[in-house]
Amino acid sequence: MPGRTRTAETGVAAAFREHESALRAFVSRLVASRDDVDDVTQEAFLRAFNAEKARRVRRPKSFLFTIARNLVLSDFARKSNQLTESMADLDDLTVLDDYKVEAEIEAEESFAAYCRAVSRLP
Repeated sequence: MPGRTRTAETGVAAAFREHESALRAFVSRLVASRDDVDDVTQEAFLRAFNAEKARRVRRPKSFLFTIARNLVLSDFARKSNQLTESMADLDDLTVLDDYKVEAEIEAEESFAAYCRAVSRLP
């Protein structure tokens, strides 16, 4: 509107603009891919911004970094649980023990001997 001056940005948005590169560098040390850095950085800002709507954030920079760290840890825990569940599924697989393997080999050898004997018949 004409005549109105824009107020300076404060809180989470200002902290994000000022410290975005440091936040991205911090996240990049915790995750492997650039896409993950982008996702975590954006999600941290979004969560901090929404939290600020409900209550005053006293230290927005610390709040952003804490949210980013917690997002990475939550994702790591989720992936770790998936791996553990996948490994638990391995227990359900039937494993051939030595006896079964030996019995199968003996059966194949017996069948081969039988086939040789039959082929020699007149």
